[in-house]
Amino acid sequence: MSVVLVTGPTRSGKSEWAETLAARSHKSVIYVATAQDYLDDPEWQDRISRHQQRRSPHWETRSVPMDLSATLRAATPHQCLLVDALGTWLANWLEHDESTWDNQVVELLTCLQATESEVILVAEEVGGGARLPVRAAISRSPRKLDPPGGGDRRYRLSGYRRVCAELERARHTVA
Repeated sequence: MSVVLVTGPTRSGKSEWAETLAARSHKSVIYVATAQDYLDDPEWQDRISRHQQRRSPHWETRSVPMDLSATLRAATPHQCLLVDALGTWLANWLEHDESTWDNQVVELLTCLQATESEVILVAEEVGGGARLPVRAAISRSPRKLDPPGGGDRRYRLSGYRRVCAELERARHTVA
């Protein structure tokens, strides 16, 4: 099992680099797309289309906007999962309460530790002025700025940072 975290600012080539790593794995690649398909946003549709055109026709693509943990649990040692991207996955969870979000973060980390497959995660950098790709989600639903349970985007961002920090810590503990 190996987990690779590919980070960088928005539109910096993270996905393309992750695709290169997946192709080099020589495993059966499953492209796990976390983006929701907003048909009313031509710019978003264009970005999704560009990503789709770059993918190998031999790769399986799964649309997994929410239950990333189930996809990780179902993966086999002969598969390479390319998850694009954690920031988009976070945006999909903005409407849920804090308890549900906490459970998702813990479950994701648990599944990443237990998986026997190769996993490549694309993640947007946070802090230093970098933005998560939540614009599309926020522009569609003002409620996403104030989800049920009294939480806010800062709370979700702390969970996202926790996932990235745990992955970084794990990277330093593997010899």
